[in-house]
Amino acid sequence: MLSYLLEHKKLFIYIVLGVVLLSFAVLSFAPKEYFPPLDNSMLMMSIKRLPGTVLEETDRVVKIVEEEIRKLPGIDNYSTFVGVTEGGEMDAAMGTGPSGPHEASFFVRLKRKKIANWEAENFKTGSEKNFPLWKA
Repeated sequence: MLSYLLEHKKLFIYIVLGVVLLSFAVLSFAPKEYFPPLDNSMLMMSIKRLPGTVLEETDRVVKIVEEEIRKLPGIDNYSTFVGVTEGGEMDAAMGTGPSGPHEASFFVRLKRKKIANWEAENFKTGSEKNFPLWKA
């Protein structure tokens, strides 16, 4: 076979060039991203009151914020954690949960990814307007 290819060099070069060009043509249809787009349908927020605030006061503020969350049309569900829960010390140490009675965390799931960024920005803007001392 090697002797045949050496005798027909032009044919061999055309075949190799054809395979290379065909490879580039096929490659143009291949996906360009190696990582899928991120799903931003989750939103995490926290409230931090002044240290020393009692749990009941933090819970009162959380209920007001929960009412605002319920008004948003794109919310699928949400969960709230107020104060440190049993076994929640690790979450607080990692920054994903409240670390005392003056803090609360919200985890919100939005209905559709397309509206996730809009809802998050809309909620943040509305919360800063409705709760001037609270930054989302």
